[in-house]
Amino acid sequence: MLWMLLALFLVLGVGALLLRPASIPPKSTVQAPLKTSSEPHASHASPFRLRASPVPGQAFEVQVLSKVATNDWLTLVPAEAPEQDWGSQFFLEKGDVAAFQTPQTPGRYELRLYRNWPSGGSQVQERLAFEIPGQAPATVAKPWVVDISKELTYTGDDLPSNLSWGQTSFATDSQAAEKLQNEPPAAGPKLYGYFRLGNSADPIYSFLIQDHKFYLDRNNNEDLSDDGAPSPDGSGSVALEVDLIDSDGQHRKSPYQIWYFFNAHMNGYRFYARCFYAGELSLNGLTIKALAFESQNHNGMWRDDGLWLDLNRNGGFDKDEHFAHHDRVPIGAGIFDLHLKHP
Repeated sequence: MLWMLLALFLVLGVGALLLRPASIPPKSTVQAPLKTSSEPHASHASPFRLRASPVPGQAFEVQVLSKVATNDWLTLVPAEAPEQDWGSQFFLEKGDVAAFQTPQTPGRYELRLYRNWPSGGSQVQERLAFEIPGQAPATVAKPWVVDISKELTYTGDDLPSNLSWGQTSFATDSQAAEKLQNEPPAAGPKLYGYFRLGNSADPIYSFLIQDHKFYLDRNNNEDLSDDGAPSPDGSGSVALEVDLIDSDGQHRKSPYQIWYFFNAHMNGYRFYARCFYAGELSLNGLTIKALAFESQNHNGMWRDDGLWLDLNRNGGFDKDEHFAHHDRVPIGAGIFDLHLKHP
C-alpha cells in the first residue's frame, strides 16, 4: 500500500513540473514621449546662401532667401566653436544681404542662424559649413581676449586716411515700425524708418522724416518730444547711446554717432557710424596700436568688423593688419587666437 502512495506522489509531482508555464519575461519599460517644445522649429530648407565663395581676408555676402523671424540673426564662427560663442551678429529680414569679413586663417567655418526666444535665450536653427582654402597652421594658438570698449577709447574723430567707412542702407515707409508718441504736427507727408542698434530687448531706434526734418528717437522710449532738435532730412549727424548687454550679462549704454544721407543715385537713405575705438594693447612684451570701427554691419556691436593692429609698427594700418574674431594673430614669437569681447 505504501509503495502505491509513493508512486502516486511521484506521478503527480512530475506532472506538476511538466505543466508549469515557462517564466514570463519582464515587461519592457515604455517611456512617455518627450513633451514637444512650444517653440517653432526652422524649416529644413536653408533660408540663406553665399553670394560668392569667401576669399581669406576679404568681405563676403550672404543672401537671405526666405522669411525669418524678427529676432533671427546670423553669425560666422569656426565650425568647432561652441554655440555660446559667436562673432558678427546680423539680424535678418527677408531680402537682406549680410556682409561678413572672411577669416584669414584656413579651416572649416560655419554660418549659424540663431533665434532669440521670447522667454529668453537663443538657439541655433540652421548651419551652413564651408572651407577657407589653404593649409591650417600646426602651431597651437594661445587665446587672446580683447574687450574693445574697456581696453580702447571711444572717439568721434576721422579715421586714418587709408581706412574708410562702409555704408548701410535703411528703408522708409508710410507706417512706423512701432507705436510712437508725441509726433510733431503733420504739415506734409510722413516717412518712418529705424536703425537696428545693440542687442537689448528693444534694438529698434525709430525716426520720422517730415517737412524736411529728421526726428530720431535717440533715447529709444518711443517718444519724439524729448530727443532734442531735429536734423535736416537730406543729411546730418546724430549722436545717441546704444543699449547693450555685455557677455557677462551687464546692461550699459554705449555712445554712438551716425552720419545719414539721401543717396539720389540709389533713391534711398544710407548711413554709417562716424565713430570708433582706438588705443594701445600690450601683449607678449609689445605695445601695439589698435583700432576698431564698423565698416559693414552698422549696429553698435563693434566686434562685427574685426580689429586693426599695427603689427609692423609703422604708425598706420596696412591691409594685412586687419583681423576678425577668432583669427590667428602673429605677435612677437607667438601665435594668438583673437577673441573680441564687445559686447
